[in-house]
Amino acid sequence: MRAAILLGPRKLIIDDVPVPKPGDHEILVKIYACGICPTDIRYYNGLKLYFPYGEESYGLFGHEWVGEVVEIGRNVDNASVGDRVVVDFQPPCGRCKPCKMGFTNLCMNKKFYARGFAEYALAYSPYAYKLSNNISFEEACFTEPLACCIHANQKIKPQKGENVVIIGAGPMGLLHTIVSRLSGARITVIDLIEDRLRVATELGANFVINSSVENPVDKVMSITDGEGADVVIVTAGSKKAIELSYNLISVGGRIVIFAGLYPPTTIEFDPNILHYKEALVMGSHAYRPIEFQRALYVLESGYVNVKKIVSHVLPLEKLEEGFNISERTLGLKVIIKP
Repeated sequence: MRAAILLGPRKLIIDDVPVPKPGDHEILVKIYACGICPTDIRYYNGLKLYFPYGEESYGLFGHEWVGEVVEIGRNVDNASVGDRVVVDFQPPCGRCKPCKMGFTNLCMNKKFYARGFAEYALAYSPYAYKLSNNISFEEACFTEPLACCIHANQKIKPQKGENVVIIGAGPMGLLHTIVSRLSGARITVIDLIEDRLRVATELGANFVINSSVENPVDKVMSITDGEGADVVIVTAGSKKAIELSYNLISVGGRIVIFAGLYPPTTIEFDPNILHYKEALVMGSHAYRPIEFQRALYVLESGYVNVKKIVSHVLPLEKLEEGFNISERTLGLKVIIKP
């Protein structure tokens, strides 16, 4: 089969590798679509190593993948050949301390079923979910990133009428716009790119701020009658974005750092902001299995429209071009079709 292979940082080739054989509880899936995530860019750039370089890296860390079952392991009873499926690529062990505490998203023994930038990949059958006929493969690629947003939403719990500010209008910021709108909150989105802000408006943002031409702090204070934001979601992986969030928050507000920063960095802020406003700062990483299932339900039920977030659909041979588009913010969600 054809698969992407990483020989080293930014050294990507497409080559032939053997088709993997499913184990007793695994299924082999022919991949029809896989979304590009910032995590994929980090691996491509050598900022985080998920698989060793060389042939063992086949398929890379592509994890927003969907396809059709072509072979099942001998103990699989929940999937059949021909099923259209979306895969939760990181089943938790259920035994480690985080799992026992309910933090299955932070499982210490995850087995990654990634490798989505290839023609075929394996999945753990209990974590492969059948797709209904009313959702396309491209739309189903959003199940994993939407699950991440739902997880963050569960932590910050925006209420009807609250002011939610989303920093960053990339694919994740736009998904957060959709999810926050479902709660009835009033949404403001901040970004530097006008085209992205236009899409945010189309997806339901009440206000948008181009921080290259407006002072975002002044604008947010104007929108909120000087009170600040009840919730700030930082979806841009930058030091400046996090530092900005502290200056936007209201009394009793909640800040969630949703995006990872690579390479790791430090931030500067006045701790008196948190002290005197009794504001909360929290992180949000990945999702729990129930949130993956809820994300799929939301997509299949038609509650959200993710089609506007897809800017490019490319063949596997143009994966490097897709990485370049994502890295340089030349589009929104890029989907690869092996």
